[in-house]
Amino acid sequence: MDKFLSRIALIDPAEQYDKNLLSPLGTAAMLYAKANLPVFPLIPRGKYPLIPKRLGGNGLHDATTDSKQIAKWWAKSPNANIGIRTGVHEFTKDKALFVIDIDSDKEHQNNGFLAMTTLADRHGPEWLDTYSVQTPSGGLHLYYWLDASIRLRNTQDVLGLGIDTRSDDGQIVAAPSVREDGAYTIREGALLAIAEAPRWAVQKLVERERKREEVAMQFTDFVVASQDQASRALQDACNELRQNKGGINSELHRKAYAIGGYVGAGMLSFDEAFRQLAQAAVVAGMPSRSASYTANRSLKEGARHPFRQGSQSRAATTYPSQQMWRTKAPTTQPEAAKVV
Repeated sequence: MDKFLSRIALIDPAEQYDKNLLSPLGTAAMLYAKANLPVFPLIPRGKYPLIPKRLGGNGLHDATTDSKQIAKWWAKSPNANIGIRTGVHEFTKDKALFVIDIDSDKEHQNNGFLAMTTLADRHGPEWLDTYSVQTPSGGLHLYYWLDASIRLRNTQDVLGLGIDTRSDDGQIVAAPSVREDGAYTIREGALLAIAEAPRWAVQKLVERERKREEVAMQFTDFVVASQDQASRALQDACNELRQNKGGINSELHRKAYAIGGYVGAGMLSFDEAFRQLAQAAVVAGMPSRSASYTANRSLKEGARHPFRQGSQSRAATTYPSQQMWRTKAPTTQPEAAKVV
């Protein structure tokens, strides 16, 4: 790995080259690939993928270590900048690339170098000793190896204001890529080797992932509980409808409107609620056409006012005027409509 980075450090993107050989940027891309860092071409003097989606491009998912594909890309576009995919992917072995991105916005409070100085004081400066790339805007990319068993998302301002991280499904622009405002260069005095990711940073990000997973689990439990509650409410409504002895149309309207709140909240399928309510009303003696009409309209109206967990019971909801339902029923039984 070190020998490849050392050779990249010697590459000048503006250097003249034999047209039968790879360009300086193509050569650098090939060296990254040999170091098991998958690359993909970016537009010349830019940071967006060279191959657009309309032509079959997949952005960072096109990244590869295949020397033949890389040679083909840079033979066709010798001045293409170099994108490197970070995190765990199909080319990952035992370690994945993890990058700390220090922003250099000196005009605003999110200047990452201020936070970097604080972190160096707190954790020691040793974590800065790694392969590092200076960006044209004055920022800094710090490259690290991270155990592939640790899965991290990309973050912004989590380690500190103005400090981002790139891991799974992330990408960076690699040296010696060139932009209109300058070139990506290996930081002067930087190690030409990629160090292990700093333990304090990994621990903080892993803890963040753990908390996110706990929230996700709580949300999943809430959704399951809400769906169970909605199913029970639909069952109760249908049972009461079947036992109704009079005023079935009004009762169906009230029940369907209430159940519509669960439909609008995504806790119940409209089609299933419509089918069960209409069938229950028919069992109670309501004509099929009228039952379908009222169930359809009332469910839709209720779905416009979704049920919210913790709000008052839908049974206590004030329902819209019955006047709007006193229209002539259609001559044909309507199909179960989707919520709009």
